Amino acid sequence: MFEIPSVARVVAVVAALTLLAAACGSDSSSGDSGAAAVTDAGTASTVPASDDGLEPSSDGAEEATPEVEPETTVDSESDSADAQILSAYLAVVDTANPAGFSGLSGCAGEVGDDAMPVVFSVQIDESTLGTDDFSVETASGMRYTPTCATLSPADEADEGYTVLLTGPLGDSADRPVSVSIVGELTGRDGADLSMLEAPPITDGPGPSLVLAIETDAGSECAALGSEVEIQTVWQASVSESDQTAAAISLVSADGEANPVGVDDPDVDNHLVLCVPAGHDTIRVDVEAGAVSGGTGSPNPESSVEL
Repeated sequence: MFEIPSVARVVAVVAALTLLAAACGSDSSSGDSGAAAVTDAGTASTVPASDDGLEPSSDGAEEATPEVEPETTVDSESDSADAQILSAYLAVVDTANPAGFSGLSGCAGEVGDDAMPVVFSVQIDESTLGTDDFSVETASGMRYTPTCATLSPADEADEGYTVLLTGPLGDSADRPVSVSIVGELTGRDGADLSMLEAPPITDGPGPSLVLAIETDAGSECAALGSEVEIQTVWQASVSESDQTAAAISLVSADGEANPVGVDDPDVDNHLVLCVPAGHDTIRVDVEAGAVSGGTGSPNPESSVEL
């Protein structure tokens, strides 16, 4: 026979089942809450970069952002950038008398040699000067290296702006047209002159004025009352005449004046102008025919600012 449970026992069983169901429901809710907590924690680990330049790593820790070095720029307004070749002048072509210019330059020459003064805007460091610093190109594209490169005859302490090139530099049928620096030539001030190119080579009608530098007056100009003098540099050797001073104007903001004297101590491409006392020269104007070149050809009109 089956035994029929009492009412009390049935009530007890129902109560136990109710408590078990409640416990299972509570465990399920706790599991959901735990999952939500993990999700929240994952979201929180992705944080924006802080203001101090640090960025988070993949595991949530902050790392320093690598510093980027600033770019280095080169100042184009340097001595090297300012230095230039002012002139290349073909003074002699296919000489029949090499002793004529070798006596001035000290370079041993041969019949058929050429002579070309090259004027720079800075004084040349003679210890860096060599024939292989220069390359001369002719109209046909041929290139020549001079057999001699010297500061002579314009090699005094206040000169040194002109390099005289001699040797076969072309010929009358294939004349030189350009000069470039291909060696490590430098100026006395350290300016790098490598890779410079000269303006187109000229050969007349006569040497022009290309550079003027004002300095304190030397003894010759000081004796004439000058406080300053102007060293002028021409494309090639020049000689003065009695009319030279009158044909040169020293221009200032207040007007013009002629030099009170011209000092021409030796045969080269320099002339010293004695400036009137109190005159502030800003430009030198030269009339055509003020001086004559080595072959007697007169200079063309020219003008140079100090």
